[in-house]
Amino acid sequence: MNDVNPQKAHSRSDLLVMLFLFFAVSLLGGMLGVLTLCILIWLSRKEFGIDLSDKHGISHRNSSRLGGLAVFVSAYLYYLVSLTIEPIGVPQYGYLHRALLGYEWIAILIGCVGLFEDLNRDISPLIRLFLLFLVATLGFALFPLYLPKEIDFGVYFLVIENPILIGLGSVVLLVGFTNAGNIADGANGLLAVILLSIFGVGFALTKNLIYWTLILSLLTFLLFNIMTGRIFLGDFGSYSFSSLAVLCSFDLYNSYSLSIWLFASILSYPCFEIVYSVLYRLVKNVEVYVADNNHLHNGLNRYFLEKGFGPLLSNSLTGVLIAAFFSVVPFLLAIIFPMTMDSSLWFFCFVLLCCSYIFLRLLLCRDNSTLA
Repeated sequence: MNDVNPQKAHSRSDLLVMLFLFFAVSLLGGMLGVLTLCILIWLSRKEFGIDLSDKHGISHRNSSRLGGLAVFVSAYLYYLVSLTIEPIGVPQYGYLHRALLGYEWIAILIGCVGLFEDLNRDISPLIRLFLLFLVATLGFALFPLYLPKEIDFGVYFLVIENPILIGLGSVVLLVGFTNAGNIADGANGLLAVILLSIFGVGFALTKNLIYWTLILSLLTFLLFNIMTGRIFLGDFGSYSFSSLAVLCSFDLYNSYSLSIWLFASILSYPCFEIVYSVLYRLVKNVEVYVADNNHLHNGLNRYFLEKGFGPLLSNSLTGVLIAAFFSVVPFLLAIIFPMTMDSSLWFFCFVLLCCSYIFLRLLLCRDNSTLA
């Protein structure tokens, strides 16, 4: 009996995966899907922007940190082409709004802070945090129309209308969720699905072409990410898209009658993680900006590994399942089922998600984190 060459078998498996990906993304995203996939494959084979497998405590291989750059470039390049050439497969193209959102520049500047880290230019956590606060503060100071007009909590008639409080709170929320998104980027598909959910709400409400291109690019990235594990969004991707998600939420909240708890529910998992991480560090007397691997997705990944699942499958199952529960379910409630987007029931949805997070963390996580 001839022994099968493991290297040839691995190459054959990789080829089949790539063929499937090209077929799938061409059906899902057409030209944009193929463009994004080609950029992802190219970047995943480069020697720069590489992250070691043990950084997030969940990845099983060294991976490229430049997936977010591929998604951002392909989405906006396709958007520019779509302004002059009607693309195939875009629903109701003639009725779509084609204006940029206007605040992308803030997300790009925030993303550039992360890009330096992606390219192995070490920036101390304190300097990185200072730069994030600086960009957020300048952005809102120059364009206060990006801020929420008021914050109606829908609970006990609690409404914040003071512009100073709204401004300070918005800066903290923008910087906080930017870092929270970076935490969630540790598991395959986790942050991508969360972003797809919030941008899906944006497209459903506005029918804006830019939301559509972002969705298709992220879908392509999601497939490549969960099937290969060779690339993830990285600091540029997690910073830029997480900040864009917050800015989009502010914009949609100002433009439509929506509950603030709708956005809180869809974006809940990264928020829960960063709040827990800060509290955990304070209790352990560790600097709040020091990274660790004591997250729910690390605990769930360990559970799958202990059950005998392979490293890639465990990683991908972890990311997709957590995002499906914490983000896709609220998204479906908002889009498909008769739960109106301005309903006060969203507060109870958020509370239920919070209780679920606490239960899952107690069930799956052990106090064996690695502080880096």
